[in-house]
Amino acid sequence: MIPVDEDRTHPVTQYGDALRAVTRFRSGTFETRMREDVRTRYTDLWDQRVVDEIVLEQLRSERLEDGFKCGRLTGTVHVFDEALVVVQADSASRKSGYLVTFDRDNGVTMADLEDCFEYLRTAAIG
Repeated sequence: MIPVDEDRTHPVTQYGDALRAVTRFRSGTFETRMREDVRTRYTDLWDQRVVDEIVLEQLRSERLEDGFKCGRLTGTVHVFDEALVVVQADSASRKSGYLVTFDRDNGVTMADLEDCFEYLRTAAIG
């Protein structure tokens, strides 16, 4: 996994102002970079809670894999009123991966989210 500041380069270039945050998490630790207006809404403790919830979700994903029988679940998209959240797990560990958050009303398409997944799988996580 590459440092979160390097991870942001592609999404910032690709999505501009629609990008809200990039978070890299790994075995209980995390790094996050947020747009200033988004950063004011969250504390470090809140960031940790979100990362902990995402890790728990990743650990529980085995049941979905068994139910759908489509292979390993490696990523998810969460759709909120104000944001789209991409979660990409590291294939080597369900406790590691990335969260990338976009403004929902800023023109980000499903193709953009697929591009983000591809970048995270091939470049960021490798």
